[in-house]
Amino acid sequence: MNRKKIFLFILIIVIFLFSCKKTSKIWQYNLGETLKVQTIPLFVKENNIIVSWRVDIVELENSNEDSRYVVPKVKTIKPGISMKLQNKEFQAKLVALNYKNGEEVWKTEKIGESDQNLSSPVHYEGKIYVGSDNNKIYEIDSQTGKILWSYDTGSWIYATPFVNEKFILIGNEEGFLYLWRRDSKELIFKKKLGYIEKESYIYKNNIYSVVDNIIYEIDFEGNITNKYKVMDSYLNFSNEEVMGAQIVSNLEFFDNYCFFTAKSEYLYKLNLKTANITWKKEIDLSFSNPLYKNKKIYLGTKNGVVEIDSIDGDILNHFETNNRWIDFNMRFRNGGPVNGSLMIENNYLYFGSYDYSLYKYNLENKKLVWQYKIKHHIDRTGPISANEYICFGADSHHLYLVEK
Repeated sequence: MNRKKIFLFILIIVIFLFSCKKTSKIWQYNLGETLKVQTIPLFVKENNIIVSWRVDIVELENSNEDSRYVVPKVKTIKPGISMKLQNKEFQAKLVALNYKNGEEVWKTEKIGESDQNLSSPVHYEGKIYVGSDNNKIYEIDSQTGKILWSYDTGSWIYATPFVNEKFILIGNEEGFLYLWRRDSKELIFKKKLGYIEKESYIYKNNIYSVVDNIIYEIDFEGNITNKYKVMDSYLNFSNEEVMGAQIVSNLEFFDNYCFFTAKSEYLYKLNLKTANITWKKEIDLSFSNPLYKNKKIYLGTKNGVVEIDSIDGDILNHFETNNRWIDFNMRFRNGGPVNGSLMIENNYLYFGSYDYSLYKYNLENKKLVWQYKIKHHIDRTGPISANEYICFGADSHHLYLVEK
């Protein structure tokens, strides 16, 4: 009798294990000395490559060589910390990888000078566009990695460029918004708005850009035609209530509306025609960007992703994170915040979490399909589709490619 029970128990475990869908890793690529992967990798389908930043530490040949960002060597001494600047520098380059095996196809020359907070690359008609901490925006041949055009904006570029058939649009840290003609590279305007960290957009014959707690609407001559200012309060680092909550997400457009989040812990639905808020929903927000799909908004929170009715703002579903991880206080926690971008493809939701996991949920039955665990945070980045695979970056300074 005991043998039968043991056999039945083992059989149940085996059936359970084989019934659980899993995904497997195809390759893993070391991106060098970058501390965190906080940009979103780019898949260029026509060239079958995945493009991302690679950062190396390089010894300077000339000790007097001028470099804005050099590598510090940290020595802990009582009662404080001493830093000595070494004769080395960060060299950031874009690298293209064969999406099937992760082998390098090309690398650009040095186009960046630090190890993080760089711009995410975008692709349009055989060209890759990216901004850098050396103040420049670049146009790069997606087949060879050759630099075709660059422009010095005079200040660090965090923002992802916006590119369409006619225009190239980007803002920089100094607060200038630039618009060029894509074909001739003629500068149409340079407009001072204020510190621009987020991507600016061209939507329905208008330009939209975020500065602090304001969304500006601008025409193609650089004139401000409308603006919306967030007036809700938030708590600052000193736990003081401050008015004018800063916008913390990218903008997500649909029809005549725009969705975004702010430090006030609200998700907002803005009517672009009237510059009035249609509704706002208080959510336990992280640093995720809202994603619109099929009349619903998907947004990362401090313990997963919520599905929200885009018409009235009602919360419909919650997709939880559940992996065990260790926080800064060396305490174990279950489930983590979703700080980066989300991806939806073929009615499946993909997202990475601070709890060391990439998740895939079925949007029809709301069930977890698989969970891919690593040993580092997936933070301020997002997964992308690369044909039959999913590619994502993590704080391990690696790119991963896994099966869908």
